[in-house]
Amino acid sequence: MPQSTLFQVQDRHLDPRVHVFRRLFTALGEFDELQVDAYIIRTERFLIICDTLLCPEDAAYMLSSVQSKYSGQQLLVINSHTDWDHTWGNSYFTQTKTALIIAQSLCTQRLCDPVQQAFLEQYQQRFPLFKNVRLVPPAITFNSALTINAGDLTLELLSMPGHCPEHASSGYLKYIFCWLLTLWNGLFPPLRMLRAWALCCNR
Repeated sequence: MPQSTLFQVQDRHLDPRVHVFRRLFTALGEFDELQVDAYIIRTERFLIICDTLLCPEDAAYMLSSVQSKYSGQQLLVINSHTDWDHTWGNSYFTQTKTALIIAQSLCTQRLCDPVQQAFLEQYQQRFPLFKNVRLVPPAITFNSALTINAGDLTLELLSMPGHCPEHASSGYLKYIFCWLLTLWNGLFPPLRMLRAWALCCNR
């Protein structure tokens, strides 16, 4: 019997504008325990959802956890890459909430591939969790880089292939003394630290 859990990670060391959500999914013979993190970042101009997890209900849970505090802000969604556990919640933002979905250009190719649709249908037959999932490609894509001015935060989205060719890393840089770097799961930890150092020094 599959087991699934979704919760908000409480970390007093995080900037209060950053909200972390963790999805655990276990299916005997398939996953010992799949763990995926997603993020919501509040800025002056946008509420930014970084990955949408496993299904529309996951995205709904994340947004409902924070939106009462930040109602009225425009929503942006960023897909770090196209793996199913990072993008199958995208359809929430075309059905219930409206948001621009942004990703590296290869994400569109992968999400529109018939192989991906067949993979989804297979999972829908096996796991009720995925019954409402639809594959939704990004509305805005970039090749090498994209900069988003979010007011108090500048988001630099960089094409940086990791375990997927369309992987994007994201530097979230605040005013002078406060910064946060999130590379999702694209690079090994030593490179994460080097990248964080380089981004800080260039500001």
